[in-house]
Order: sequence, then C-alpha cells, then structure tokens
Amino acid sequence: EHYRIVALSTIRGAVARREGFGATELVTLRSQYGDDLVNHVEGNRITMEEVLNADVDILVPAARILALHSGNMNQVRARFVVPAANAPYTGEAVEALHLRGVVCLPGFVTNSGGVFASGLSDSGVGVEQIENIVSRQYRAAVAALLARSRELGRSPVHVAESVALVRLAAARECGGEPRRIKALKKLYRRGLVPRRVYATVVAARF
Repeated sequence: EHYRIVALSTIRGAVARREGFGATELVTLRSQYGDDLVNHVEGNRITMEEVLNADVDILVPAARILALHSGNMNQVRARFVVPAANAPYTGEAVEALHLRGVVCLPGFVTNSGGVFASGLSDSGVGVEQIENIVSRQYRAAVAALLARSRELGRSPVHVAESVALVRLAAARECGGEPRRIKALKKLYRRGLVPRRVYATVVAARF
C-alpha cells in the first residue's frame, strides 16, 4: 500500500502497468483467480524476465532461487533489490550489481519475518509486540547493516553473511541456547511456566 507496484509475475505469466496496480485490486484478483490473476488484470503482458529488468526503484525477487545471474545481472535497472525469495542471486550477480551501485539485501535477512514472527507467536508473544519488534528493532538492524556496508564498501549480502557465520560459530561453541533458556522452555512445555512469563522472556531475548 505504500509503494506503486508497476510489474509483477506469477507462474502463469507477467504483467506491467506504469501507473501502478492497486493493492486491493491485486488481493481481490488473487483470491478469485490465484496465479492466473496476471491474465485478468488490466495491463501490458510482458515476460517474466522483463519483470526483473523493469525500470523500478525496488525489485523484489520472490520465488525462484538464483533468479539474478550472469545472464541477466547487467540488465537490472532497479536501485535496490529486496528479496522475498531464498538465495535469489549468484555470487557473481551480487558482485556485479554492487559495483554498479545497486544495493542488494540478503534474502535471509529480508524474508526472515515469517520465520521469526511465527516463532515469537508460537511462544506467546502478541501481534502488537511482534509488530513493534519489526518496526523498531528489525528496521534498526537493517539500517545498521546498510551503514556498515557503506563503511566497508562491501555488499550488504557479504556483510550479513560474515556476521551470520561468526554468530553461528559462537552458538555452536556454547552449545546453542543457554541452559537457563532450555530449562525454561522445558518447564513451559510441561505447563509449569505461565505463557505470559515465557513470552516476555522470549521477546526480551529476541
């Protein structure tokens, strides 16, 4: 709702409309036609590859892995690539786009919301609190990633991967979750810790 969506694709095809598609319009057509919505919305029929090459500010690869590769990386015209897909780039594409000044965010950062939101929700954290974490802490983390990327002159993808690998190694070294968290989780699953208390601890630790 905050952006003008000018091109989109599904497994059924792709369509573009320079003046943009309304969010409500797309949601309604999706509920009626599923992936075939692209053939029921007013616009210019284009190829799926043309969606990746569209003249846009933000490109959102949202399905296939390695959608951006040596064969199409030089045609990308977006200023920012913000994936909703896993592993949307080849390493070569990340480097080439970074050298051209295209900001590529790592998919494991930008599409992690579904995982961490459902995890927090399953632990009893309320929707309002989850949205607060997203709007404040998560945005701050992404802003810090972009700032660090500029400081180092490296792609945000490489900066985030470096941080993730260091944290993964540290987690392995200490055996994953702290003992007190593991103990609390066991007690919660046995019904010995109130959901509200457990949710407060989980949210604070997150």
